[in-house]
Amino acid sequence: VGHWFKSCIWLMIKDLFPTAIYQTNIPCPDKEWEGMMDLCDEFWERNQEEINGHGNMTGDQDDQKFFMAHRSEKFYWLNYQVSKSMQEYLRGICRDTDDGKKFEYAVFVQKAWTSVVSPHSGRVPEHLHKGSHFSAIYYLRTEGEGGVLTLCASSGFEMSPINVHERYLNYDVEVEDGDLVIFPANMMHFVSEFEGDEHRAAIVYDLFITSCEEVDEEYENVVTLPSYWARI
Repeated sequence: VGHWFKSCIWLMIKDLFPTAIYQTNIPCPDKEWEGMMDLCDEFWERNQEEINGHGNMTGDQDDQKFFMAHRSEKFYWLNYQVSKSMQEYLRGICRDTDDGKKFEYAVFVQKAWTSVVSPHSGRVPEHLHKGSHFSAIYYLRTEGEGGVLTLCASSGFEMSPINVHERYLNYDVEVEDGDLVIFPANMMHFVSEFEGDEHRAAIVYDLFITSCEEVDEEYENVVTLPSYWARI
């Protein structure tokens, strides 16, 4: 009876409004990997004491060199991969226009920075990325134990005064070298404790989505292309 009752409860519970994330693996050519790792290693050497003290540190807390990585020639390969993947993600999650065509979007990088986690009990605390529409993370070096990317639900359950099942609160994303993960920038997330022989390295992108050149009434709630803007 107990098993039957439990089954009936699960049949009555519906999981509504899923949040779609994007994950793929894009092996990095040696030349591009070395160029991007050079910046991560430089950031690590420069801030090693603070990174070990706090568990992690990101380039947007340092000089512009470390949070405008997308403007460096060493990152052009990754810029292209992020752009292509973001468009694929958008095609998957966005509805068609009323006459059955695909909406056309432009993708802009607002910032791209180094994210380095200490190999000694390093972790990234819970946070979100304000000022962008989507966040993309490309993993350069992940070898070690732990370091799981956890995405947090915004369903309302997280503030409920009850002990809700973990599956309604968090989703763990297992990653490896070459993985690219994209998700809404307002989604809270964190990285679990990491132990490894070397620091863990990733590149994080803040992405902004706008319309393309052709805009009509169906783009009512879409940000227009910056070329249409006027600074006042």
